[in-house]
Amino acid sequence: MATQTVTHVLPQSKAPAVVIPFPKPAPALKLRAAKNHTAGVCTFYAASDSKAGVEYVLQLIRRGGQRRWFCDCADFKFRRLARRRHCKHLHGLLAMVRAAGGVRRLIRSLTAAPELPEPPAVQGDDNSPFIGAGVLHGERDAAREELYA
Repeated sequence: MATQTVTHVLPQSKAPAVVIPFPKPAPALKLRAAKNHTAGVCTFYAASDSKAGVEYVLQLIRRGGQRRWFCDCADFKFRRLARRRHCKHLHGLLAMVRAAGGVRRLIRSLTAAPELPEPPAVQGDDNSPFIGAGVLHGERDAAREELYA
């Protein structure tokens, strides 16, 4: 994982500057849970940051004494898998899993129906066929002129 460094200069001291590495914050991951029903497999789809329209498959496989995360990206397949390291997609997903309190809770939060906002309040009679019903005539005429302009 890439790190950024912070240099602290100690005043009135001949000691060298102290360099403390800090991890970079993980970028927000566009994630959706799959609706698969395979026992022991949890699947997610993550949108790529650098390539438009590309989604990577992220899987947690828990079978036969094995518990491993897999990603479909080239970085994971060709560089990280052999060294048993995670790619940036898996790092982002694992951060979301920790924040949600587990894989199942993350799946529930991703598949929950989004709350719809309430419609704005309408002035005047709701059954009126006229534009801007219940508003002053000058405002209604202005609204009609904008509509037909």
